[in-house]
Amino acid sequence: MNTKISLTNRRIGVTLNYFSLAAIVVIFELLKDSGCPVLTISAISGALMVWLVSFILTYIRTKAWKQVHRSFKTLDEREAGQAYESLRVAYGIFTVIVLAILLLYSVSELRVSIVIFASLLYLAHVLPASFIVWKK
Repeated sequence: MNTKISLTNRRIGVTLNYFSLAAIVVIFELLKDSGCPVLTISAISGALMVWLVSFILTYIRTKAWKQVHRSFKTLDEREAGQAYESLRVAYGIFTVIVLAILLLYSVSELRVSIVIFASLLYLAHVLPASFIVWKK
């Protein structure tokens, strides 16, 4: 993993990435029926830019994304231990998040939108890398 980026900057990147992802979902859910497509597109585009830049700087440049998405056969013992621990913790947390969201949507009788689905899919892939970036 690239350690040239300071721990504080990596943590800020993880935080920005999650807040911008949440902003995309909230903006879409609140403004999808607003009747003002220019406002909706502008707000989502701004949040999407922050999300993309923070993803590239935090996960791609640090190579954390690659570490948790490579085969365990190609990792040394230390890297495999880090990847295993981050996957174990991340998927436990992911399960609780998904079940809570599904429960809330079920109780409120709402349909899960494609944006919610896509953000949860992204979260499943990035959460293990987030633990590696946050710790190292």
